[in-house]
Amino acid sequence: MGFYERSVSGPLLLTMSYSGCDATGVGTKVVSRGDSLWHISRITYGDGTRYAIVCRANRDRIRDPNLIHPRQILFLLTKRR
Repeated sequence: MGFYERSVSGPLLLTMSYSGCDATGVGTKVVSRGDSLWHISRITYGDGTRYAIVCRANRDRIRDPNLIHPRQILFLLTKRR
């Protein structure tokens, strides 16, 4: 298994509460050159200041929030409907 790969068997379900907003489920994002957690958060959640959600969901993948790498796969929590 490579540095950026992870295999998951069976369904994956994450639940997290942040700033009064419950989140259930997960999507993924493959980091591209020039991406930042702020940019990914702004596109995903509509607010760059919520980059901590991405960071917390990927604790095992992100050692330094200021340094993410192209082809790195990040989990993105999705809102409960």
